[in-house]
Parts: sequence; C-alpha cells; structure tokens
Amino acid sequence: MKRISFKKIVLVGFLSIGMLSAFFTPATTAQEWNYNGADTLQIPSHSVYPSEWYIYNTTSNAPDQLIVLEISHGNISDPGLGDSYCVWANRYYQNITTGGLEFLNEILSSSWDDIIGYQGTSSLAPIGVGGTVSQSMLDGVKDYYGGIMTPGSFEFNQSYLGSYSFAFWNETGDDSYLHFNYTSDGILMDITWYYTTALFLPNQTLVSRPAQLPPVFSFTTEDGILNINSSSTKLNVSITDADNNNDGIVDTSYKYRMLVGSTWTNWTAIPPLIDYNLSSIASGAHQITMEVKNMYGVTQEQVTIQYTPPTIDPTGDTPNEAIPGFSPMIIGLILLLGASVMMFRYRKQSKNRQ
Repeated sequence: MKRISFKKIVLVGFLSIGMLSAFFTPATTAQEWNYNGADTLQIPSHSVYPSEWYIYNTTSNAPDQLIVLEISHGNISDPGLGDSYCVWANRYYQNITTGGLEFLNEILSSSWDDIIGYQGTSSLAPIGVGGTVSQSMLDGVKDYYGGIMTPGSFEFNQSYLGSYSFAFWNETGDDSYLHFNYTSDGILMDITWYYTTALFLPNQTLVSRPAQLPPVFSFTTEDGILNINSSSTKLNVSITDADNNNDGIVDTSYKYRMLVGSTWTNWTAIPPLIDYNLSSIASGAHQITMEVKNMYGVTQEQVTIQYTPPTIDPTGDTPNEAIPGFSPMIIGLILLLGASVMMFRYRKQSKNRQ
C-alpha cells in the first residue's frame, strides 16, 4: 500500500478546516442604502431615498440663506437605544442668489424600530410595512419634539392620524405654535414653526420637497413614421425633463426594457436610438411595449406600427428589390420567353434571305 506523506496530511487538514470555517462562520453583510441611479432603493421604514433634498427657510439665518437637508444614505445602526433603520443626512447653508452650498454637518435625521420607536433630529416620519404612517409612528415624532422643546413652551399637543399631522400650541400667554403635516405614506408636506421672542427659537417653514414621481416619456420610430416595411427599425425615446429628487439638477438616470413576445428584456441604460428587429413578426398591426424607470417607479407606454414585411427570395433570405411584386422565378420565365421569341424571329429572317 502506498503511504501518504505527513506533509500531504497536514495540507489536506488545513484545506478542510478552511472549507468548513467558510460554512460555519456567520456572514455579516453591512446593510446600507446609497444612491444608485435608477436602481436606488427607498430606505426601509422611511419614505425617503438617498440624494433627496428638503429645503427650509428659517429666521435664524441671513436673509439670503436657506437650510438644505440632503439625504445621504440609510443603514442599520445603533443611535443609542439599539439597532434600528436609520436615515443620515448632510446639512448645508444654501445661498439663495448663487445656489452655492456651505457644508454644516452630517446628522442622524431619523430612525425607527417597532420596539425601540423613533429617534432622530429632523422632521422626517417613519412608515410601516404597508407603506403608511401609523399612530405610534406619528406619536413618536411628536413626542421627540415635545422632549426637545423648552419646558413649558406649549400648553397643548396633539397628533391627528386622519390628516397625518401633529401640532403644539398655546391658548394663554404667548401665541407660539408648531405644525407638521405629512402624506399617508410619510412624505413631509409642510412645517410651520412660529415662536415668540420669549422662546429665543427661530421660525421655520418648508420651502420645497422632492416630487418623487415616475418617468413621463414617449417613443416612436426614428423618423416618426409608423408604417414601415423594413425588418429593422430604430426607436427614439423622449423623456420629459424633471427634477424629482429636488436637488436642483434635471434627472438623467433612467433605464428601459422592452416586451419581446412574452418576455421582458433586461433593464439597461437608454441609448440615443434603440435597435428593434421585426424579422420574426407577421405583417399587419404590431404593438411595441416599452417601460422606463427611475428611482421612484416604472412607466409603461405602447406604440402600434403597421408592418409590411419585404419580399423574400425563396433561395435565400435577401429581399428582392429588382421588380417589386414579382418573384425571381416569374422574372426568369419572362426573360426566357423573350429570348425565345427573339431567336425565333432571327431564324425566320435568316431563311427568308436565303
């Protein structure tokens, strides 16, 4: 029997340990949500997406300055009470005249966990599994603001699930108040802060918010003609200009796919012109279906073309364009018959001369 060397045994042992450890060592993947063009994902438990801007006007700033809250990313982290879904944001001063930005800091804007509840430093509201704001979520944001207000600043506070809002106000003494309004799916609609000078706090309003709309687009053939007889055509896509994340820049990140038979093609970037082949399509009306997506959703459009396939050479696959409407066989017979008639007349004339 052939002996196995000690070195080989050791080598096999190390390889085995390495392979087993790969199976038994827990795999920890960092959970993080970042901007990824048209494939950007919504941050879990929130209505916001990375790269969105929320712009505020506050009396504590110079007259020509706004505050910009730019959603930078989301992750699962521990803000202090335990792991939860977090939204991080960059804060800037923005010059109203020039649009220039001055970076201030990065903040934990909002976090939510069903057990821990709400933590954060901004006005963003979390959302539940069904994509809507619950009473506990609305109260979580309200109670957070109630905790950071000057003690005794407001006599009353109340949340209103029916209108997805909450408020703080006084009925005696100063007339300070604070109102927050959201959509059912947690999008911040409006903020109104009003404090008297006794509280030494700035007044603030929400200037704008992301539109969060899917693409608006149309498409047609390259020359706009919908009656075609070529098996290959080109499609031109036109997308309406939009700034859906409110960052001051027109959106440019889109992807498209097409329905071929009963199968969708893969999502891919939109080229200047899309090649589309009709060689396997029968003549008549044919519907072309296309979808375009951005980070907020997918829009589908259809165009119907009238397709007349070219005449096919039975000996090959090449369209015969010599005499449209006549097959090569008929053309050959006509030429043979013409040649026969000419030969017959030539022979007859020759006999008459003799």
